[in-house]
Amino acid sequence: RDGDDPLAEREANLRNRLLKDIPAVVSHTDGKLEAILITGDLARSGKSAEYDVARGWLDELCALVGLHHTSILMCPGNHDVDRDALDVPRQMVNHNLRECPTNLVDARVDELLRDPDFLLAPLEAYQEFAARCACDADKRLAWELEEPIRFGDGYGLAIRGASTVINSDRHDGEGTMAVQTNQMIVKEQRGVIHMLLMHHGPSFWRNPKPAPADLDNNIVLYGHT
Repeated sequence: RDGDDPLAEREANLRNRLLKDIPAVVSHTDGKLEAILITGDLARSGKSAEYDVARGWLDELCALVGLHHTSILMCPGNHDVDRDALDVPRQMVNHNLRECPTNLVDARVDELLRDPDFLLAPLEAYQEFAARCACDADKRLAWELEEPIRFGDGYGLAIRGASTVINSDRHDGEGTMAVQTNQMIVKEQRGVIHMLLMHHGPSFWRNPKPAPADLDNNIVLYGHT
């Protein structure tokens, strides 16, 4: 939020408190962090100025815990959608994705991905912000770490972020969000655990099947609720 918002001071105080609390949390680990995971809603209304605030705070956080900003991994939330970018054609698309038969959602999204700039236009400021961390959505509406984070005993953690907000607008609610199956499909690998970051849980999806676990995702972190 910007400085003119009545909640801006309260939110700034919360962010400052987090910075004070985090060293104590880190002290209970071996002192080494691998990544910062954010499951959406980095902004309030998807505006560039809001991401300037987020960037400044996250840079402070990275400096505090000894991470580079490329270790911030994220997915978009509904507050990362700039509703001012939802012109009439886009509102019609969103309505169609909410109302078409659930078995056609994947195909309709595939059609829209022929023009990804149109589909992702309401997330333009978020995409620019997320690109700094290589977390901007591509034509799969998702991203994935190039290499798993390696742990002991030969195990690795593969992390992917996926969008649940491609048709987000003022009509959001349970059973309204178009989530494409392709966003969740992972390649099973020996010794690799798959983590998926998403904003909305399955109760918000047009079609909650297949579930992420059915597509070999071992861990899913949701942010909306």
